[in-house]
Amino acid sequence: MRLTTRIALVLCCAAWAAPREASAQAPAEGKTATLGWARLEGADGCIGTQELAQAVEKLLGRAVFVPASVAELAIEGRVEKRADGSFRAVLSVSNPKGESLGTRELSAETSCANLSEPAALAVALMIDPDAALGGPPPKPKEDPKPPDPPVRTVYVPVAVPVKEPRPPPPPTWSGDVALGFAMGFGWLPSVNPGAYGAASLEPPGFVPLEGALTFFAPMEADVPEGAAVSFYSLQGAGYLCPLGYAGSIGGVRACGGLVGGFVVANAEGFDFEAPDESGIYGTIGATLRGRGTLRVYELFHLGLGADFTVPFIRPDFVYTRSDGSVGRVFQSAYVLGALQAFAMVSFPR
Repeated sequence: MRLTTRIALVLCCAAWAAPREASAQAPAEGKTATLGWARLEGADGCIGTQELAQAVEKLLGRAVFVPASVAELAIEGRVEKRADGSFRAVLSVSNPKGESLGTRELSAETSCANLSEPAALAVALMIDPDAALGGPPPKPKEDPKPPDPPVRTVYVPVAVPVKEPRPPPPPTWSGDVALGFAMGFGWLPSVNPGAYGAASLEPPGFVPLEGALTFFAPMEADVPEGAAVSFYSLQGAGYLCPLGYAGSIGGVRACGGLVGGFVVANAEGFDFEAPDESGIYGTIGATLRGRGTLRVYELFHLGLGADFTVPFIRPDFVYTRSDGSVGRVFQSAYVLGALQAFAMVSFPR
């Protein structure tokens, strides 16, 4: 063979092989995208943005991610740790106009690392659903069957429900009822025991209101010349209680108000009694009260209280001796007092 003929064959072979080699080295064409990936609280150990991007490009076998100004798709995702210890990833894809093209949600029960490969695969399929995802296609068999139709994943946008905060409970009324014993000072001729009852009510947005009723038991005061006078008293009071503290083990309260009632005097052994005397004498005064309570069980409390009263009216009980002089049996003091010990049931809010 001539030398000129050999040279012509070599040139022809080189011209035929050059386009095939260039085509083999040219990068594959496909859509480009941007990637936004956020690791929320508790998901710091999950796959990062750069690792995820590298895994996606490895699956697709080409460079995928470009600046947002030239990208054809926008991929946004986040991964978070749930309250039960599992992990959840949410991915969404949109076009350059911002229109949503679909959403995908992934989850892993124990380790966030189990989300790395599924997340990369989901992003790759969002960018190119028809991608071979690395590696050459399998060789056809001698008797190839018709290929199955391609399976496409349909992405349905899912709205994440937002829990609305519960409204605060409406304000309610509270109060208590107490029963116990009292000891009076200055109401009758000597220190005198009695019975005590009280109830309070606290309206929403207002100071507590309290009412009390005290009965001082009958007692007898001796009068010279063989006579005697027996006394007993019933007093009712109403209070406003602007100062107070209530805790888990008890509380204290300070109140002010008015007290009013009557003292009954029954005389015996006198030679003469005025027919127009009824023996009932009214009382009224200003009072200050304080109390402290201790929670014993649930709604049941024990407490101590004290009040001090300045009377506006001081009944004066006198009699006339046989020689015409006037003697005094009893006159209420300038400051009256009482102590209470009681059991109380409260009605909380």
